Amino acid sequence: MSPISRGLLLSGREERKLIADITCLVLPITALYLASGRPMLVAIACFSAASVIAFVVYYVVIVKALQKGPRSPVASSDPPH
Repeated sequence: MSPISRGLLLSGREERKLIADITCLVLPITALYLASGRPMLVAIACFSAASVIAFVVYYVVIVKALQKGPRSPVASSDPPH
């Protein structure tokens, strides 16, 4: 967990971290797979570019969650006294 990802916790949208985590996992691995037949420097460049894109997606997910503000608490089924 990074300091910026705590924004998802504050906004009450922790499930969106899954989207960001999957992106950060899948994009770089896919880039390496697709560049596997190329020279090492090309593979490293593809991995680096994919990592940057993944972190941009991560940032956008967090910013959008924070812009919507905190999720309102679920209403209790008990009537107020």
